[in-house]
Amino acid sequence: MTGTEFIENLSQHLPDDVLPLIEGSRPVDTLLLADIGELIAHRFDELNDPAGLFRLVEEAVVNGDDYLATAVLTGLVEQVQTVADGTPKLWPQIVPYLGEHVARHAAAMNTFFGINAATSPSS
Repeated sequence: MTGTEFIENLSQHLPDDVLPLIEGSRPVDTLLLADIGELIAHRFDELNDPAGLFRLVEEAVVNGDDYLATAVLTGLVEQVQTVADGTPKLWPQIVPYLGEHVARHAAAMNTFFGINAATSPSS
């Protein structure tokens, strides 16, 4: 999976008014994916298929090249996690949708930052 393919597929899972912010505006990089991660977290309740979105995220981590996998984890996933950590009821809503690799990364980040294990995806 390429970065362009990831963004094209990801756009199918986002609210329509978000699409102009991501379509063709800049290359796929950590900062773009962090912006998307923030939107996902802030507008999680508006997602029509969070399971499909996070399956795509997991697929990008597992099947993308090293650049895409790293950008997805350190941009999108960590930003979703950062926003969710500031909204205690949000993270437990997101955790069930995380794939194995994404959940392991999120748990490692929680451990690294000393975040309570009760909010960790592995619990």
